[in-house]
Amino acid sequence: SLGGTITIGAASPEEDVEMYFAYWGSSTWHSIPGAIGNSTPGAALLTIDVPLGTVPPPEATHVIVFTSGASGEMRSGVSAVFADRAVPLAPPTDVSFRDTDSRNGLLGGVVE
Repeated sequence: SLGGTITIGAASPEEDVEMYFAYWGSSTWHSIPGAIGNSTPGAALLTIDVPLGTVPPPEATHVIVFTSGASGEMRSGVSAVFADRAVPLAPPTDVSFRDTDSRNGLLGGVVE
């Protein structure tokens, strides 16, 4: 699972844009049905929050953003590869080490 923020650079010009929609994609151009979220125009950088714990479809490798207006949604979006870079939340349950080096000031052995 993952979570974070999708940051979108505004279209230029933006006068025909009514909404930005983000989708999971299985490539740079193929979107998976069901929008992740949307954002309204009006700022140079727009954001869509992806809640922590979101599980993307197994085939998802990209996020693809499309603009939409009165005449519909654009045919090809702008994409970016996504990666889950989260630090695991659960710590190890146990660790042990026995010093097998008998010399003073030196350690040797195996962490188990």
